[in-house]
Amino acid sequence: MRLVSLSILLAAWLCGAAAADPPALSVARMSPSSSFVLARDGTIYMEIAYRSDQPIRLQARAFASGVSVDKGQKMNASVVHPASNGRALVWVSFGEPAVIDEIRVTAYDETWRPLQTLAVPRPAQWLAKSAETSVEPPGWVHTLIDAERKIAEQYREDNPPESDPWGSALVAFMFLAVPGYFILQVIALLTQRGRWRWAAVAPFLIMAPAAVHAGLALNAGSNLWPIVLIFAAPLGFLYLAILLALRSARDGRLFA
Repeated sequence: MRLVSLSILLAAWLCGAAAADPPALSVARMSPSSSFVLARDGTIYMEIAYRSDQPIRLQARAFASGVSVDKGQKMNASVVHPASNGRALVWVSFGEPAVIDEIRVTAYDETWRPLQTLAVPRPAQWLAKSAETSVEPPGWVHTLIDAERKIAEQYREDNPPESDPWGSALVAFMFLAVPGYFILQVIALLTQRGRWRWAAVAPFLIMAPAAVHAGLALNAGSNLWPIVLIFAAPLGFLYLAILLALRSARDGRLFA
């Protein structure tokens, strides 16, 4: 019996050790492969061949002398690749002058826990000037972009987000509070007198600047023009709802 138990423990340990193997990473292709000077927003693409026994994310980051060059750096947003032998696209770019000597490609699990890092020596310099003509990436880059888009779509289908009734209710309330505030504001001004009316005017201190900001943003063509109004309206709505409820509870009536 003791021998059987030891055998089971040994088998479990071996399985755990095998499952803990980090992903294997290598660079299959890179573009550009020889140019060391890039214009602003120029991009270094890398095709990474990987072997993993669990789903992984892959992301690149540029370094200089062992330190991440974060200022102006842009990098790929990683999709979750299935556990298998596969290929993935990673890239780095800079929107301002920068000098690097290395690109590190890190494999993460689905929750962004780092599993393995591949250090790739790659001296490169980004200039402040934009390229005079657009540079089209090679065909394999477009192929990998399409493949990663399909992987992301499949992952979303297989892992739909959990429903959040409280979050949905909060978002619905915030949007409904915008017309709700204006309705309550008109009711409060028409029905209240004296100090109650003065109290009902208080939300204007928040809503008037929010409305002005929304108008200016809309005139400027901003897609987010109502955002300040959406965040301010629930405060005004709740204030007026409480005010009118207190008036009704105190005097047994809503009208002055």
